[in-house]
Amino acid sequence: MRRRSSKPLQRDAQKFGRTSSHQSFEARILVDYFRSHLKQVVSIHRVMFEKLLFEEDSDMGPELAELFEDAGKTYLKIAQRISERCHSRQLIQD
Repeated sequence: MRRRSSKPLQRDAQKFGRTSSHQSFEARILVDYFRSHLKQVVSIHRVMFEKLLFEEDSDMGPELAELFEDAGKTYLKIAQRISERCHSRQLIQD
């Protein structure tokens, strides 16, 4: 009876040219990308919300509703992309 390797995931990853350190490096790059992208998006939305909500001469009209809609759609799209990336990384590791 053949003994199973204690590190099958590493062996499989090496077969496909991916070591765990390489995967870890790719994961860090991906996290940094999404973090940077989110910082930009949040900064833009924050400024826009401050202008529409806190300036005294600002009207609480359709611009505010559009901003909420845009922010919601943007955050959902980013969340979907992050989930897809995490799911595909998980499949590769399995």
